[in-house]
Amino acid sequence: LGPTYGPTFIIGSILLAISSTLASTHPEDKSLFYFASAANGLQNGMTSMYSANLIRTSHLTGTSTDIGLIIGQMLRGNFANSFKLGVLVSLAVSFWLGALTSFYAVSKFRGFALIFNAAFFFLIGIGCV
Repeated sequence: LGPTYGPTFIIGSILLAISSTLASTHPEDKSLFYFASAANGLQNGMTSMYSANLIRTSHLTGTSTDIGLIIGQMLRGNFANSFKLGVLVSLAVSFWLGALTSFYAVSKFRGFALIFNAAFFFLIGIGCV
């Protein structure tokens, strides 16, 4: 990651911190979802640019579709995209492990669970600048 990604990570950390603060102090306020969604959009846009659209990190639908397409191609004898399969399966497994970790973090820390992500984003951003 280069210095051009630093500010984007820092903005993402601010959005996540706002969302976490709203979730903890005003859980009925739905605007917390907008801030979290904006942070997810930034992250997804960043990884799409970094990986030439191979990696999507904020949702699993495209990854699942791509895995199915590559397996279908391989069943027909076309192995041209088979190198992507390992990356996509690893991403899917990472997504599910992250979801499981998040489930336990939210059950333990409630609205403050996003603070860990915000801090991680901030540290990556500072490291890139």
